[in-house]
Amino acid sequence: MKSLKHVSLPVVMILSIVTSIAHAASANNEPSLDQTFGEWNVYTYQLGGKKTCYIVSMPKNEGGTFTKRGQPYTMVTHVRNDVDEVSVSSGYSYKSGTEVAVDIGADKYTMFSKGELAWAYDAEQDAKMVTAMKKASKLVVKGTSQRETTSDDTYSLSGFGKAYDRMKDMCAIDKSAKGKDKDKEKDKDAKDKGSSSKKDDINDAIKDEAPNPDQDIFKDTKKKHKIRPRKESDQ
Repeated sequence: MKSLKHVSLPVVMILSIVTSIAHAASANNEPSLDQTFGEWNVYTYQLGGKKTCYIVSMPKNEGGTFTKRGQPYTMVTHVRNDVDEVSVSSGYSYKSGTEVAVDIGADKYTMFSKGELAWAYDAEQDAKMVTAMKKASKLVVKGTSQRETTSDDTYSLSGFGKAYDRMKDMCAIDKSAKGKDKDKEKDKDAKDKGSSSKKDDINDAIKDEAPNPDQDIFKDTKKKHKIRPRKESDQ
């Protein structure tokens, strides 16, 4: 098995599942809605002084055998210029050891699950999924909960391509000056460790740098939501 990498209401409602994180976050650290394209929202967030960008959407149609659950969503997070991370949540804890099935148009994928989240197995799969999402019109996520109930959520990919491009523009890394020095250091470290491929470096970047979403969900007058990304080490 491959190694793991890693809402029209006048009042704003905050459903905080991870209360310790919510209390620790300052006003400046709250996620900020940049733009909305179709069914996809672009958000930015400051994490350790570094801008984090991600796009997120909620399903247009929800089905399954569940009776109650949290908010399902699909998210793509910018990690580096050449690296993105796809993650999904069905609003419940997935059954241990089960995979989450994701259909993007005619393409079929599986993602590994841990708790209430699921990810692609590696950066190569992330890239393939993003490419497929740009071309397809819908995405379907199917999962099984710890109670063995199932969910079948359908997302519209309307606006995904424009939202994705905006995210990359917002968080494009400057390769000059400090950025270049950092890349050189990473390349040197990789060589010293006997790194055999770029794919290994990308997967290491995902493990070390990629934020994972918690489940603080905000609803505003346009029924948009934002889910604050955070590192796995913050859990």
